[in-house]
Amino acid sequence: MAIPYQKVMVTLDGSDVALQALPQAELIAATFNCKLILFRVIRSEERKTALVMSEDDQKHVEEGIAQHRSQHISDTEETLHNIVATLDLPAEQCEVAVGVGEAAEEIIHYAVAQDIDLIIICTHGRSGVRRLMRGSVAEKILHDSSRPVLLVRAQ
Repeated sequence: MAIPYQKVMVTLDGSDVALQALPQAELIAATFNCKLILFRVIRSEERKTALVMSEDDQKHVEEGIAQHRSQHISDTEETLHNIVATLDLPAEQCEVAVGVGEAAEEIIHYAVAQDIDLIIICTHGRSGVRRLMRGSVAEKILHDSSRPVLLVRAQ
């Protein structure tokens, strides 16, 4: 019999609500002895401006943005490693990964690129106008992902 899951990804957004998906992710990883990947997407800081700059000034701005992004990724990875340390799983069974961009698109891209067997995401429970205005990452993932998705309803 084939093992149903070899790689499971739980998506975190830095909120306490998203952490509510961890117990289910941890249980699945322990039950099937599969890799658990904690994944977080940070937004890109780059914005197009209409300012006229010299090439040197533009280069300095781009270097500053790249340095800030690199530091933000490092800080996010450290936060995810701290979460891994709280889990009741061997450290070698867990990985952390950080994407940069729009959440749903980065999650889907990573899941396909890394051949993830299951995406676990906690829904924030937004509805009505709030969901229409802010969008729903979970809904986008459900609609666009070719991978199975487990939704955990936030309490």
